[in-house]
Amino acid sequence: MLNNEFLQQYYFPVKEDNVYVPDTTGVIAHAEGFKAIVREDNGHVIHVAKETYKLVPNQQVIESGLEELERLGFKYQVDENHSFVDAERMRLSLVFPDIKIRDNGTDINMSMYLHNSYNESEGVRAIFGAIRSICTNGMIIGTLLGKYYRRHTQGFQIAELEKMFNTAFDKLPQVQARIEALKTLYPSKEFLEEAEKAVGKKMMETVQENSEHKVENSDMWKLYNAITYVISHAIMVRQRARYQMAVSKLFKL
Repeated sequence: MLNNEFLQQYYFPVKEDNVYVPDTTGVIAHAEGFKAIVREDNGHVIHVAKETYKLVPNQQVIESGLEELERLGFKYQVDENHSFVDAERMRLSLVFPDIKIRDNGTDINMSMYLHNSYNESEGVRAIFGAIRSICTNGMIIGTLLGKYYRRHTQGFQIAELEKMFNTAFDKLPQVQARIEALKTLYPSKEFLEEAEKAVGKKMMETVQENSEHKVENSDMWKLYNAITYVISHAIMVRQRARYQMAVSKLFKL
């Protein structure tokens, strides 16, 4: 699995380099306290960071995560639909085919998203989620299952990721219970206003246009699925995480 061809696009080489700027006399001098993050295969300067920034290559994040999953005995598959990589950022979606939540006869497979960036837009992140098998809705379940986040000034600690893996799967019954509870609840006017703040008025209008019933007449689980469907099919993959995390917090999932 570690040699998956899809993953090779994430593994472009990066390095730290000196930064040079002209001083007050026009002489090019080394910029103390700063360093450049450079893509080695094409020389592209991705970002200029402070010296405190610790470079964590995508390959280190991905292979550490996959090796830990394999050590713990979890089967996984790379989900290309919810993954992306560019010079600045990456997101890798992994699906666990043997870990499922049942919902009215359909499968929701548990998943995990690995994030990293070279431009300091975010740190190293691992978040648990789920993928609905029929319509490939992507979800984040970070409120109940927890998440791993480290700034690049702190470095990457695989021991913390291991702790996350060891505890999150024990909480799956809580996820199932929360889903069953959402099926018995209906959104209040105040909740819909909070939803509009969380994902935007335009998003909620799109949800209404794509829903079989008015959002206020749908139970909370149906509303959750309607919102995650729009995020997964109408929002660019590079922008989905922000919306998915907002929805996770909103629905307490």
